[in-house]
Amino acid sequence: MAASLIDELLLMRHDGDTVRAHPWLETLCIQASPEVIANVVTKDLAQIQVPTRQKWWARERWITRGRNEFALQWTVFGPRYGWKRAPIVVTGIADVTSVYHWPIGVPKGPIRNRLKRAVRGPIARKLFQGESLLVSESEALLDVFCRRTGYPRERTKTIPNAVNSAVLEAARRPGRDLSLAPRPMGVDYRLVYVARGYPHKNHEFLTQLHAELLLLGVSVEFVVTLSESEWAERTRQFRAVCKNVGVIPVSAVADLYFQCDAVIFPSLLESFSATPIEAMATNGRIFASDRPFVREVCGDTVTYIDPLNPQTAAVAIVDTMRDAEKLESMKERAMELAGRQVDAAARARAFVEVISAILDGNENERATTP
Repeated sequence: MAASLIDELLLMRHDGDTVRAHPWLETLCIQASPEVIANVVTKDLAQIQVPTRQKWWARERWITRGRNEFALQWTVFGPRYGWKRAPIVVTGIADVTSVYHWPIGVPKGPIRNRLKRAVRGPIARKLFQGESLLVSESEALLDVFCRRTGYPRERTKTIPNAVNSAVLEAARRPGRDLSLAPRPMGVDYRLVYVARGYPHKNHEFLTQLHAELLLLGVSVEFVVTLSESEWAERTRQFRAVCKNVGVIPVSAVADLYFQCDAVIFPSLLESFSATPIEAMATNGRIFASDRPFVREVCGDTVTYIDPLNPQTAAVAIVDTMRDAEKLESMKERAMELAGRQVDAAARARAFVEVISAILDGNENERATTP
């Protein structure tokens, strides 16, 4: 999402009418990590600064030098660590693990990880509470955060996620960015799960699901996008039923979806993941967790599964994959809904409008520094 937003902002800076309407774009300072920059398509990279990597406790983050050097500071995804660099601070909130309680079905992990979450959660919520304005992709997440912390709901904004323009561009020229080997002999279907290896992404569910599908006479290969370290941490059983293509650039997402029979999304906790909407816009055949954060995005265009019940999920997948008419209907409805979603350019314009309204003094109540 951050790379997509940067792409759109850089394009806006080259549009005279947009700059005249929002003159602050001329002096906009963008700072991004190397990982984000790697997914930026626009080649105007001279206007992006790469800050030196620092741990959250690093002294450089907290020294007072440089405070209020800008009129407004926007952190796309918080929490924001360090001193405020502007009198007005707007921060994006998608940190589900600090907002929601730990989801049922997700292993809590070793004591070290539990202690880390126990310490980090309250700190993150406190940092979010200190911001002038919070922006989220999800109304539900903002509702939970405000109820849990008492943060004023009127000091929040919702700007929905969108399909990255790079994904749509790649979809118009398939096969250029990623190529999978042919489906192995004996494999009936290939399902893809685009997600990092966080515990709430529920990857190990795929191992159980594979076993249940075999009992129904169906062999599936799951394609995943894990880093080398995430892949190494997986069980031997998981690695036996999955093909890992590694962390892929945004430009390769469409190719990956096109080369798989369907998309699976068994996540247990999200704000507004890009995976379902990107899948709707490309593949169109999706099996997703029956959870509010999916229904909010996908409506009735996907086949819902219980991400904690591999038996019923397997039955739903087999019934759908064997019904060609249902599959085609799913794809048509998904792509139609995806076409009505906010696109990346519109999302960026919404960000720009929020900033301009604050700088123009039209949202003083919503952007009052606590």
